[in-house]
Amino acid sequence: MAFPKLTGFVLLTLLLYSGCQSQPFECGRLATNTRIIGGLDANLGTWPWQASLHQNGFSFCGGSLINNQWVLTAAHCVTWYDLFITEVQLGIVELDVTSPHRVNVKLAQIICHPEYDSRTFNNDICLLRLSKPVKFTKYIQPICLPSETSDFHDGDKAWVTGFGVTGKKRTTATGSSSNKLKEVDVPIVGRKRCTCYYKRSALITDNMICAGYFRGGKDACQGDSGGPLMIKKGGNWIQAGIVSMGEGCALPLTPGVYTRVSNYESWIKDMVTGTKPRFLTFTPSGSDKDSSYFCNLDGLVDEKALAGGENLSPFNHSLAFSILTTCLHVFFGKEYIFDMYERFLHLDSPFVFSRFFPVCGKAAGSKSRIIGGQDAQLGDWPWQVYFTTSYSSCGGSLISNEWVLTAAHCISRDDLNYTKVQLGVVQPDSVSNSTKVTRRLSEIICHPEYDSLTSENDICLLKLSAPVDFTPYIQPICLASENSTFHDGLASWVTGFGVTETRRIGLGLNPSSLQEVQVPIVGNNRCMCYYSETFMNALLFNPNLNTNNYLCAGFKEGGKDSCQGDSGGPLMVQLQNSSQWVQAGIVSFGEGCAVPMKPGVYTRVSQYQSWINDTVTGMEPGFVTFTSPGIDSDLSFTCTTTTSAPAPHTTTPSMTTDDSIFGSGETLSHFTHFVGIAVLALFLQFLVGGAWK
Repeated sequence: MAFPKLTGFVLLTLLLYSGCQSQPFECGRLATNTRIIGGLDANLGTWPWQASLHQNGFSFCGGSLINNQWVLTAAHCVTWYDLFITEVQLGIVELDVTSPHRVNVKLAQIICHPEYDSRTFNNDICLLRLSKPVKFTKYIQPICLPSETSDFHDGDKAWVTGFGVTGKKRTTATGSSSNKLKEVDVPIVGRKRCTCYYKRSALITDNMICAGYFRGGKDACQGDSGGPLMIKKGGNWIQAGIVSMGEGCALPLTPGVYTRVSNYESWIKDMVTGTKPRFLTFTPSGSDKDSSYFCNLDGLVDEKALAGGENLSPFNHSLAFSILTTCLHVFFGKEYIFDMYERFLHLDSPFVFSRFFPVCGKAAGSKSRIIGGQDAQLGDWPWQVYFTTSYSSCGGSLISNEWVLTAAHCISRDDLNYTKVQLGVVQPDSVSNSTKVTRRLSEIICHPEYDSLTSENDICLLKLSAPVDFTPYIQPICLASENSTFHDGLASWVTGFGVTETRRIGLGLNPSSLQEVQVPIVGNNRCMCYYSETFMNALLFNPNLNTNNYLCAGFKEGGKDSCQGDSGGPLMVQLQNSSQWVQAGIVSFGEGCAVPMKPGVYTRVSQYQSWINDTVTGMEPGFVTFTSPGIDSDLSFTCTTTTSAPAPHTTTPSMTTDDSIFGSGETLSHFTHFVGIAVLALFLQFLVGGAWK
């Protein structure tokens, strides 16, 4: 009798074990009572799957817990470098507040979708594996995911959460980032209707889902990029979307755009290890009115709001880290990945990442202070480059892991074997700088149509002798794409290793600390007026001169100028509500230094996107479209005699206290005595032909 009893016990145990194994874990359940939700602070336990991604004490993106060790977020939120410095916080509704329910976990793996496109935001989805599993509590629970057969009808009620931006400046999504978890209800917008609304500015694919009000007023700008868009089925919450992109914030006819999670069931199941996330099928009731929607926006659309698709920006509204993923992400070969893997992780580390998404224009240093002709701190401008040739020194900017952007007048092909490049420094040649990296050059490629007399196409690319590793002190800068606009008066910054007055008169002292100065953009109409004589002479020499290749910046009254930096250095603008910097110009030429109505003249980087992309090999630079807000006052500028440029500045060395590069004449091409130079050039051209160049 003992054997049958034992057999029965074993069978019962196996049945119970099998039954337990077949039951998936609970998901999408709330511990607190349901209530009306609409742009309010969330209570602890209301959204127990909400995750917050942190770096250096700042929340920069959201996410959602989908099992005990995996978080779902947006691909534009994270890069390969974030693996080492990102912390995920769970069980919280308020940042920077000590809570016994808070759990902080590092990352062990980043897997973003292999077909993510940063230009269109298609496949904007990423999986983060935590360094250790978390225990489910009343305040930490996974959310359910929608199966591939799920559908969502136009008008279905959904919710979005995140530690978002608060404030009333909705048209630009400005405001202060919230310390408290926010929640807002928004209706689903059918794909036909959403495509109609965005037809002038974005491509809405089958991999996207939209949500928002026709008249605006509520939006996911109250949440974070990467956070969940949720819909309720019975007692379970299902994540329908991931906060991805949108135009402005809560604008009429511009709903938020989310990644449609149901399209990625197979990919998520293939990627996630351990306990699989739970997928539920959401089937809406009734018919979908979007199926019969007819697009007719005549008389309804705010043309300004929808014009120019490059105005789209991700909903990453943290002041510290707002990753606008218009930086083009790069595809690498297997050999390169393993090389980087070995270099960063030494092949014995438990951390892995599946793809590399270089991010540009992010600095570890603070930019909260007023900038105006003062020393920069280490890490403030991690793309700044300083290089010396056999006869001069210049600045530049790192745009990938092995390419530097500078001015063509700074260097020639003869300098290839004599140039030394320094990165990660604020004081060149300092022996105590542990962050410094030094490289030689393997290639110099200046623009084939660079004209040393007019300084047109004053742009050059330098390939380093070996790639550099990105650190908090060495990072690439974003470049302005060809559709970028820079309005008169827009704040910009220029940096460089400024020339002191002793260096200006030729004493050849070592460069001082990295300098930074803030200068306003000067519209081309106004700049051409100030430099009317100069550009008239230039047009006499080259009737085909394209003045759109220039960009000016400086104060009308003078006093501050990029003479406080180096030739070849970057002129930069900062994306709104973002820590991301975009290079608008390259220090090129000017008349004097900080002279009234003589702004600095820069090479306009956005004019050279195609040339840069065609020239650079390996990791591609990140191009970002910068769109100036408002109307450009330069469009209505009229040049009069009262605004004409003053007499040409003397070339006699000045003994003013401002640092001068433009005044030195050492590395910059000036238009002083331009007519004489032009006549001489034409004479030489006539006598000896093009060979003299």
